[in-house]
Amino acid sequence: MKRLLAACLISTAALAADIAPVNRPGVVLFSGTSPAVPGTSAQAQITLPLDRMIYCDVSARLAGATGGALDVYIQTSNNNGAAGSWKDVVHFPQLAAAAAAIGYSVTLSHATGGSAPVVVNAVDGTPALAVSTVIPAALGNNLRVVFVAGAGTSAGATQTITAYCASL
Repeated sequence: MKRLLAACLISTAALAADIAPVNRPGVVLFSGTSPAVPGTSAQAQITLPLDRMIYCDVSARLAGATGGALDVYIQTSNNNGAAGSWKDVVHFPQLAAAAAAIGYSVTLSHATGGSAPVVVNAVDGTPALAVSTVIPAALGNNLRVVFVAGAGTSAGATQTITAYCASL
């Protein structure tokens, strides 16, 4: 009887480990300085594939650049980052020149559901999503950050954007 009980406990523990969520530590999407000159700058994509992730909680600590406004976007790709596959999913509130650092949080998922069409970019590196907009159920298999530094920008600011992703 003791052997049977021990076998059941071991099997239960093994089964629980198999179905428990796989939590990933935070993956840094970007940590550094935003562009120091006006223009659009796409950052490197993360190396962690998100195909099996149920959701990603994204935390951002953003600050305004010197001399010009700063727009910060998160884009996703459903084709492993292939050219032409990046679409906007987050456009944080626009940061005024020299704006103090502020934190934002957003959750992206693979959830399905109906929603009204939203204008997104048709060309890689040309963000078009309206300011302060999130498309929460549009998580692809990769993420990247895109900065758009406004006219007059003469120095960047420290930015940190991290994604905490989990799967079942």
